[in-house]
Amino acid sequence: MDNANRRLAADVLVCGGGFAGVAAAVAAARAGRRVVLLERRTYLGAELTACLRPWVSAETFGALGEMFGWSGDLAVAVGAPPGASEFAFVPDKLKTALEDVLLDAGVTLLYAMRPIALQQTGNALLLEAAGKAGRVEIAAAVVVDATEQAVVARMKCPASPRAGAQPGPRAWRTIELTGVATESLGELAIPADLTPAWRTHLGYSTEHGHLLIEHAIDLTPGADPTWRLQAELEARQASAAVCRWLKENHPAFAGLKLATTSHELAVPALWRVAPDPDGQLLVASACADLGDAQAEACQFDPAALARLGLEAGARAAAGAVAERANAPGPRLTLPVLRRTVDVLVVGGGTSGAAAAIGAARRGAVTLLADMNPGPGGTGTVGGVDSYWFGRRGGFNTEVSAWVGAQHAWLGVTGNRWNIEAKMLAWLHGLAEAGVATLLHTVLAEVHTDASGKVTGALLATPDCLVEVTAAATVDATGDGDVAVAAGAPHVYGSDREAATMWYSLSPQVRPGLSRNNFTSTVCVGDPFDYTRAILSGRRRYAGHDHGPYIAPRETRHVLGDVRISLTDILTMRRWPDVINVHFSNHDVKGQNTSDWLRMGLIPPNFEIEIPYRAVVPQRVDGLLVTGKAISATHDSLPPVRMQADLENLGYVCGTAAALSARRGITPRDLPVADLQAALIPEGFLPADVLTRTLPPEQPPAAAEMQQWIDSLDDADQLYNYGEVEMDDIRQTPIPMVQICTAGPAILPLLRAAAEDPTHKGRLHAARALAWHGDKAATPVLLAAIEPHLTGDELPPRTAHIRYTQASPDHGAMPELAYLLHSLAMVRDPAAIPVLLRAAERLKPTRAKLEDQMSGIFHYVDAICDIAERLGHRDSIPALLRLHQEPLFRGKVSTAIVQPDFFEEREAYLELTIGRALARCGEATGLAILADYLGDSRRMLAEHAHRELKAVTGQQLPAETAAWRNWLAEAPAPAPTPWQGSR
Repeated sequence: MDNANRRLAADVLVCGGGFAGVAAAVAAARAGRRVVLLERRTYLGAELTACLRPWVSAETFGALGEMFGWSGDLAVAVGAPPGASEFAFVPDKLKTALEDVLLDAGVTLLYAMRPIALQQTGNALLLEAAGKAGRVEIAAAVVVDATEQAVVARMKCPASPRAGAQPGPRAWRTIELTGVATESLGELAIPADLTPAWRTHLGYSTEHGHLLIEHAIDLTPGADPTWRLQAELEARQASAAVCRWLKENHPAFAGLKLATTSHELAVPALWRVAPDPDGQLLVASACADLGDAQAEACQFDPAALARLGLEAGARAAAGAVAERANAPGPRLTLPVLRRTVDVLVVGGGTSGAAAAIGAARRGAVTLLADMNPGPGGTGTVGGVDSYWFGRRGGFNTEVSAWVGAQHAWLGVTGNRWNIEAKMLAWLHGLAEAGVATLLHTVLAEVHTDASGKVTGALLATPDCLVEVTAAATVDATGDGDVAVAAGAPHVYGSDREAATMWYSLSPQVRPGLSRNNFTSTVCVGDPFDYTRAILSGRRRYAGHDHGPYIAPRETRHVLGDVRISLTDILTMRRWPDVINVHFSNHDVKGQNTSDWLRMGLIPPNFEIEIPYRAVVPQRVDGLLVTGKAISATHDSLPPVRMQADLENLGYVCGTAAALSARRGITPRDLPVADLQAALIPEGFLPADVLTRTLPPEQPPAAAEMQQWIDSLDDADQLYNYGEVEMDDIRQTPIPMVQICTAGPAILPLLRAAAEDPTHKGRLHAARALAWHGDKAATPVLLAAIEPHLTGDELPPRTAHIRYTQASPDHGAMPELAYLLHSLAMVRDPAAIPVLLRAAERLKPTRAKLEDQMSGIFHYVDAICDIAERLGHRDSIPALLRLHQEPLFRGKVSTAIVQPDFFEEREAYLELTIGRALARCGEATGLAILADYLGDSRRMLAEHAHRELKAVTGQQLPAETAAWRNWLAEAPAPAPTPWQGSR
């Protein structure tokens, strides 16, 4: 289902999740109709939320409460100067309340989807929508257009500009501040050259000097249908100018802190749409066939809009059962704008904004498209407001200087940046480089020629489609969206488990204060899972608000001719086609699947070379992939994904795209030496890259191998390699890595060390033997394990391991878990008695699972690791013992909302147990895997499907019933040991 078209059917389809759209959907659903609601944003109630106008009159608040059944705790009554009474909503509460109204009514909600085409198909209207999570087609008897500017209805019905909309409608933008001396506001007198009008509103967080200022912007509509997006860019700069003037000229604002600004302008209805003569398309917004005065009165009144929606929903419910015999009609679309550029960059986040600037500086006509309200991605709308490791230098120094300039007038100090300041810094850099920027814009289609070369894309803005022809394209989506749509091979998460590092929907615990919230997995190519992740993420650490962007640390890896592995990083591999150097510790926030970490080796800080072949996808020309979707394994991504490094990598890829475009060649054909020569003067690469000679690989001498083994000391735990300061760089090889990668010639030397009871590194030698699969490791490992199994419970982790959060995280395990994983690598049946002893002593509880020191997650994973690598039926009793535990049983979920992210970790462990049972030839394991095909958490379902196909050799669809039916007739499964890579 990843990025495939999906066909849905509904009685009533509602487009737009504002107050009218929510009311229409609820009214139709309560009338017994199947209802789907599409919202292009990641939240509802845009009139108050996207426009950041969370204030209503007491009358409006009461009316909304009656219509939606709300209580008073959604908002706080405040006094707004000069004395009027308002209710100030808590954004988080408002968004979740609107969602709950829909979900309680049984409405199917899909976020981040925008309409792009409409077609009459007899009795139904077929609407096509595109978004971050791919494409959907929805056939509905009646469509309710509740979008602000009636984008769906205008595809089918005549529309005319509203009186006053041409030539200059007035829009409003909001600035949210804290640190304001609200009791000393007095009379504001903002200069007219900054804004023609303004109003102030007290926020609910009065103890923090919470104030919202809306200021007017008079718009000048243009013939280009993207004019509103250009107005948004200019409006953000206008807000910054107002904020700066207030701080510098009004004493009440001397200590202000800029919390945020509105994601979108509050724009009046620009159109009046005639009724659909077929009665299948209803308009529920101020663009309906209303008089101008009536439209203006309801435009920013959520109660009036909700009443419009209730009426439209009732009409839609009645019309959904009408018999029609309409002839199929033509495919209608939004207006189409065509552009030709040298370089198209899709995705304007950490790497994308940098890529666009890099391309434009090389003289390329460059277009940047990003789905968010501002550039910067994870580092802005994703809420990650500081650098964590990363090599400083190159283009990153410029970005830091731009942010510093914004901080200077804002008065921001410390190592965390202000989110709005970073967006302003990116906009400054983009404008200075001459990049054409389209925000609020998503990828709808990728265009390729007969050879499969990417030639551009179709982009969907809120008002039109933009068909772009480009000589070179950079996929900076962070998720490989362009590459995957073009047919590039890819892997989602880890190769086997579909395990990824976690995503975040950034919570703001109070105005202007974000925190990390990386908790669980999401499939970015599935609109249902994407919506589930948003709904769940908003209910985690609920406070003031949540950001507008799902920020995953890892999703797809687009495969290039080179795929960076953790072994490459640990061996400090150098590449002839290096284009950037990254720097980090091994910050894996999620399940690690590499034997390196499982044996206990937590990597230190390395400088890591990135080869050009890792950003050029296989089988697709005309395209470069930058950001975290580059060709890397799940376990190699953690140290190469840091923001500072991805800023530089984006700039490098933009440079490569521009050089290719201007030479008329594909990025694949660009001579790497030419790219390197361009990058060295700008500080991306050391000067000797073009002249250095990389030594050929050759087997080590016996004396050298013996020296490595002699350096082993069991008193020096392998995880201590990670115990270094943030600015330390490992410059010398790690002996254990050298030993494990030396080849079979080292085995006799290792056996001698493991058999020598006086060798100070005897246990480490046994771990290395286990890495090589040598049974000589077994006695030493069993002897080391025995003391840990003498108590009633398995011991918790006692060692301090830096930067560790709740398990599984950072590869931080109890010593016994490392030993069990090492024993698993030997594949020796002598390990089987250990399994049951460990399972009996596990004694899992929810509190232990949440405790990062207990090791419960890692113990289950390690026990299953031994069992499935052996694939031995005698392992089954221990696994069944684990599955009897309530914590790991019956964890399949079909819930749309799951705020408790530890429930996903419990489910992952049940799935792991089922996988191990299946590998040992137990039908119960296959049944567990089959049940997880129906799990609403898409990555768990994908994990189960991958394993079912691998164990059985069957290629059945990902449907529980299909597999259950097959299992009922299938013979008893044979053991299928797992033969994994490093």
